[in-house]
Amino acid sequence: MEQILEKLGTFLAHEEELLRDFAVDVAEAFDSCLYMSNQKDYFAQKGRVTALKDAIELVEDLENPLKAV
Repeated sequence: MEQILEKLGTFLAHEEELLRDFAVDVAEAFDSCLYMSNQKDYFAQKGRVTALKDAIELVEDLENPLKAV
């Protein structure tokens, strides 16, 4: 379980970095026609980051009862 959490944590860090990049793209495109497209990409990435955080929480919840046994 520790290896899974470690890999998920690493993947989450990369996805959060990508999310920041998308946020910068949205901010830079504020006055251009790319704004809506960049915003769509940002929200899609935000959904992936949220899903990863939920997966990590689920694995941690599953791991805790196993440690008690």
